Amino acid sequence: MPEYNRHPVAQRDDSADIESQVVRLVAAACKCDPSAVAMDSKFDQLGLSSLSALELAFEIESAFGVSIPDDVAFSFKSVRDVVDALHALNSARSPSR
Repeated sequence: MPEYNRHPVAQRDDSADIESQVVRLVAAACKCDPSAVAMDSKFDQLGLSSLSALELAFEIESAFGVSIPDDVAFSFKSVRDVVDALHALNSARSPSR
């Protein structure tokens, strides 16, 4: 998995919260209803251009307080890719139990 800058995911530790926030951001970028966006929705199927995907990455960075390199942002192909990356950031910053 690519390296991300390890800024904390801003107070969004809850899995459902991360997923719903990402779905809302994707829906806004695609100009569609959030109910039309599923975890396995592919960005190209939602009509998201590469430029829109990059703009979405900026929105995700802002919403979650993370920094995602452009090449990593371009590697995201689905909603699940983004959510998984955010979960990985949470796991990396959470202390071991």
